[in-house]
Amino acid sequence: MATTNLYTGGAEFKLPNGKFYVGSYHVHPTMGAMVGAVHTSRKHSMLTPANEEIEQKVETLKGRRTKGVIPTSSPARPRTTATPPTPRRRPRPATRAPRRSTGSSSY
Repeated sequence: MATTNLYTGGAEFKLPNGKFYVGSYHVHPTMGAMVGAVHTSRKHSMLTPANEEIEQKVETLKGRRTKGVIPTSSPARPRTTATPPTPRRRPRPATRAPRRSTGSSSY
């Protein structure tokens, strides 16, 4: 399974034509970084890491084989990290304190 929904601001990967790539990408477990948020059966370009640090990151992601958004070093686009949703708690039923007797009755 590929690591999906990743984003690069343009400093991490190069396209086959040598230009830096800006946009969504995924990391395929055997093929490495590729153009597009998810892996498809349609032809799409492989990305070449721009430096050794990014190459190590890709190798780590290849081993994870998980889905999720993983931040890149580029601050060009806001993104969220993949965190499990917080379980919702059921609200406690309202409990009322017993009424105190005032000593007089209106009956």
